[in-house]
Amino acid sequence: MLFFIGILGLHERKIKAIYMFYVYTLLGSFFMLLGIIIIIFEIGNTGVLSISNYNLPFNKQLFL
Repeated sequence: MLFFIGILGLHERKIKAIYMFYVYTLLGSFFMLLGIIIIIFEIGNTGVLSISNYNLPFNKQLFL
């Protein structure tokens, strides 16, 4: 995506678009990693069956 923005974008908006794409991608990845780490510490596994059989408290469900 950064390649396409860099090649096809207008020069005036190219730098800002690349910066905003990077920031949004970084923040989204950070929060997803945080959620996965919380699930691993709480349940001990990231398998779908393990997560579906485990009852997380409502507050943690809202956070995740």
